[in-house]
Amino acid sequence: MPEVAAWPTGHLADGGFVLTDLLPGLISPGLEQAYFELRSAGYKPILAHTERHRELSKQPEKIERLREQDLLIQINSGSLLGRFGRRAQDTAEIMLERGWPDFIGSAAHDLEKRPFSLLKEAR
Repeated sequence: MPEVAAWPTGHLADGGFVLTDLLPGLISPGLEQAYFELRSAGYKPILAHTERHRELSKQPEKIERLREQDLLIQINSGSLLGRFGRRAQDTAEIMLERGWPDFIGSAAHDLEKRPFSLLKEAR
């Protein structure tokens, strides 16, 4: 399943959620099949920072299609505030207007450069 990087999160909320991320660049034609296989294996995939993927942000209908296939969507609080650029902010706002995000995350990587914060302004 090279199209999707997945990190199992165990039994979060009594479920087999798995946080996934897409590689930069074009989306593989096998992406939907990869998510189908994750769901068939008993996982509930969540796609991280969807609004920051260049191809998805240019074609929001692809995000909608993934949602229709029971993919959970997470956007970043920093995207809502423009910290990842105008394109990511615009896409995050469109997604919110359409009710697509299931989660808002912090995109934290460390305690200094990108710390954990679910910013009040994003809420």
